[in-house]
Amino acid sequence: MGCENTVRLFVSTGDSAGFRQVFIQKDSPLNGNANSMLPIGWSPDGRWLLVQFAIENYASYFGGIDVLVYDRGKNRTIRPDVNYMIKTALKQDCWINIGSQMSFDASSRIHLRLADFIDEGDDEPQTHCFHGEEEWVLDLKKGTMHPIIAER
Repeated sequence: MGCENTVRLFVSTGDSAGFRQVFIQKDSPLNGNANSMLPIGWSPDGRWLLVQFAIENYASYFGGIDVLVYDRGKNRTIRPDVNYMIKTALKQDCWINIGSQMSFDASSRIHLRLADFIDEGDDEPQTHCFHGEEEWVLDLKKGTMHPIIAER
């Protein structure tokens, strides 16, 4: 018992209907009861709406930030599996922390700040996949992720 909340994402229909719900996350004992969303902005090509999605539990340290994207072209909302994409790119299992700074670049790719997850009260990260905090690029068109340093 306690506080619970449901988050909903609406987008404009561009007609007299006004707005349409494209995402809903109800509270869940497994996935958190203090969900929140922060719209970041539309991609430069106008196809994707980037949303910072937080899944948390009231009165606990459980939770984290995830990526939520509304795809105007396919008229659907997706949560890219960043953990799987990192595992594929680094060829190892990682416990990751997605930072609150995320944005689109001029090519409509998502830039994320990633680091190894450190549990509250621990000094050492759960895994050693990153060197501190690193900037990675998520390319939704290609379905790939790589560190920003790989572009230099």
